Amino acid sequence: MELEFVKPSSMNGEIFVQPLANAKTEGLLECKATLISYFLHKKLSYNTVCRIAKKLWSSKGLIDTIATDTGFFIFKFKSESDCKLVLDEGPWTFSNKPFILKQWHLNMQFVAKPYTSIPLWVKFYNIPLEYWNSKGFSSVASAIGIPLFADEITKSKRRLSYARICIEVSLSQDLFDSFKLRLDDDSFITINDVYQWKTPACTSCMEFGHSGI
Repeated sequence: MELEFVKPSSMNGEIFVQPLANAKTEGLLECKATLISYFLHKKLSYNTVCRIAKKLWSSKGLIDTIATDTGFFIFKFKSESDCKLVLDEGPWTFSNKPFILKQWHLNMQFVAKPYTSIPLWVKFYNIPLEYWNSKGFSSVASAIGIPLFADEITKSKRRLSYARICIEVSLSQDLFDSFKLRLDDDSFITINDVYQWKTPACTSCMEFGHSGI
C-alpha cells in the first residue's frame, strides 16, 4: 500500500484535511460487501466468533472476520449479494447469545453505546396481494417500527402465505401480535404478525439484552 501526502488546511484555527479524489469510492466498493454485528449483552471471544462464523458462512462467501476494541465484529464477504443472502437467512444465533447483524451503511461508526433499538425479522400474515410492493410493505411494517428491507422471497412473491420484513424496533414499541390495516373503502382487515426472535428488554435502564423492571 503506497501512501501520499495530503496538505492540511485550517479554518478558524482548526486543522482539517480533505480526502483525496476516489478515496470514498474505493472504500464504498469494499464496505458494501460487509456486515456489522454486536452482542447485546455478554459478548463471545474473538476466536469463538471466528470459529462459528466460518462454520456457518464459509460456504456463503465469508472472507474474513475482524473485531474492534469497542465490541463490534466485522464480517467481510466476497460480494454484496453474499451479505444479502446471509441477512435473508437470519436471524442467526451464536452460542445462543443475543446477536445483532446489520448491513454496513455510509458513515457508520463503531462506537459503544446503549442500544435502545434493534433489527427484528417479522412475518406478516393476511396482507392483500395489491399491497405486495415497497409502498405496501412500508405501510404495514411501520405499525411495528422502522422498515428496513424485505427478504428476497417476499420481494419476488414466491411465497404469498406471509411477508417477511426486517424492522428496526424501539424498546418503547409494544410488540403486539396483530393490528388493523385500513383499506380504501374505509373498511379494516386484521394483519397478524409473528416475531422470529425476541430479545429481553429492560424497562429500567432502557436497553436491550437483558430483562428488568
